[in-house]
Amino acid sequence: MTSVSSSGPNRTLVYQEDIRGNDTKQRWIFGGYERVKLENNDIEHRFMVGGTVVTHTDYHESSLSTERVTHLHKDAQGSTIVITGNAVSGNVLKQQLAYDPWGKQSTLWSHSQFVLGKYLGEMRGYTGHTMVNDMDVIHMGGRTYNPVLGRFMQADPFIQAGTNLQNYNRYSYVLNNPLSYTDPSGYFFKKLSTTFGRFTPLLSIAIMVIPGAQPLGVTMLQGFFAGGIATGNLRGAIVGGLTAGMGKSLGGLKGVGGFMSRGIVGGAASSVQGGKFSHGFVSAGASSLGGNTGSPTGNILMSAMVGGTVSHLVGGKFANGAVSAGLASLFTVSKHEHARRKSTKNIDEDKDANNDDRTVTTITHKNHSGKMLTLNISNELTVLIEALTTDASEFADAILRELSVGKHRVRVDADYRIKDAGKYVIRERSISLNPNGLHGHGGVAQLVLGHELIHYRDHQAWGSSYRQRIDESQVNAYSWEMLHARQFISAPSYAEIWMEDAGKQCRSHGGCDQ
Repeated sequence: MTSVSSSGPNRTLVYQEDIRGNDTKQRWIFGGYERVKLENNDIEHRFMVGGTVVTHTDYHESSLSTERVTHLHKDAQGSTIVITGNAVSGNVLKQQLAYDPWGKQSTLWSHSQFVLGKYLGEMRGYTGHTMVNDMDVIHMGGRTYNPVLGRFMQADPFIQAGTNLQNYNRYSYVLNNPLSYTDPSGYFFKKLSTTFGRFTPLLSIAIMVIPGAQPLGVTMLQGFFAGGIATGNLRGAIVGGLTAGMGKSLGGLKGVGGFMSRGIVGGAASSVQGGKFSHGFVSAGASSLGGNTGSPTGNILMSAMVGGTVSHLVGGKFANGAVSAGLASLFTVSKHEHARRKSTKNIDEDKDANNDDRTVTTITHKNHSGKMLTLNISNELTVLIEALTTDASEFADAILRELSVGKHRVRVDADYRIKDAGKYVIRERSISLNPNGLHGHGGVAQLVLGHELIHYRDHQAWGSSYRQRIDESQVNAYSWEMLHARQFISAPSYAEIWMEDAGKQCRSHGGCDQ
């Protein structure tokens, strides 16, 4: 293998080229944006905010493109140890990584379907630096480091701590104490922060056992992890936990109330970060006026941009304002914006779907002998195909118990023009799903498919009277969603929102204890 790299004026990595035989991978780095040309000439565009990575892939051999969101979970040193993403059969875990004390990386486990983003653990590896594992080298900006030797490959031109004899070894790594220091630039070591470290587990346990506080505890725990992902450090995790707790109570407010609620949460987050409450209040409150981009991720990014800009204008720091507004948006956004609605806004496009290329999946289950479901699925529904081909046992058990004995064959098309996430086509006895309405979530895709398959079942059973009994079929379909939401959506809060929304839809059709 041959690896070539270039650094910018501030000695940060800006270009990397890895050559393995006849295969070449190229990577350009521009701060939070990266462009990667893979060995098969596919192009990946990566947008990074903290530990959240949005990967947009343009395929070389077709006009198709896909988009995935993954999250890099870091340890106290800033090393990526877990990668999560969109759930496949309820499993959000994509990859687990480990490091020895000197930084040599090992892959403990990797999902068999983890293709997009499989190099993220190397691109943001030990202490957040780029790994070249084939050569046992870590690019740390100013210099390269060998984790097997525990030594830099180039001499250090600086003496940072003149009274420490370890600092006079020009090739040593962080005073030969890698568990207490990191080297962000390749030149100057930095001591790890241990503030609140020993007390944090006790704090989270205490919150969880307070009578009646379990829902708040779950929300704050989720905020703790989200804040840690967004900032990569413990302080950010604590900010996330506190803002999530406040956001749970203030999230449903609109208008002036929305401005005030985001302002309060943002001001608190700014104070914990060391900034002024007033700067955080104004920047986060103003971010509520940024409008709706049509996606939760886009709304959070817009809030961060608006909040950072306003913070700068009123004399604060852009970074503090962006983090305060982003966290406020994340935890005070109306919960109904995250639920899948049968009439979801802004998912329909005036665009044709390619339904010529298809994948055929046959579903059976040992508990339902004599029943077989064959799905002929459009390849544009990649999230659904990935979920079913990885592990369809849960879906098979949930849906086959609803079907009659025999062989069933259903065509599943992609249709960007429908305003709903899914639609049962009565005349053709087929199903159409809008890829935009599946939100890149394997569990959501299976729930929407199951909903439409209940309509297929009722049509098969009722025949010509199906049109007159459509409300009854809707009640059956939404009841099925409520029964299985927790099975396919692993996040408890998301599953709860889904069930609440499905219950409302069910009652609107005269069922579910109307």
